[in-house]
Amino acid sequence: MAFFKLPYSSVWLFLVVASVVGTWITQATFNPTWATSLVLLIASLKVALVMGCFMELGSAPGRWQWPFVFWLIAVTALFVVGFIVI
Repeated sequence: MAFFKLPYSSVWLFLVVASVVGTWITQATFNPTWATSLVLLIASLKVALVMGCFMELGSAPGRWQWPFVFWLIAVTALFVVGFIVI
């Protein structure tokens, strides 16, 4: 996956910016349900980048990459939908 082949410095910069944005979202919004959902989506993207780039999942065969991607989508969807509905 090309998503996992980014330079480490770009990934690190994105992780820092995503952390700042997540903090800003929690401080600046008036609806905590949507703020938490957005923070969960940002966190799942950060997990994908860390696993793919820093934990070398990006260099693994595709049969190891796709289960991780599907697992991450399923868990994120479960948390976001569960948090919005409950």
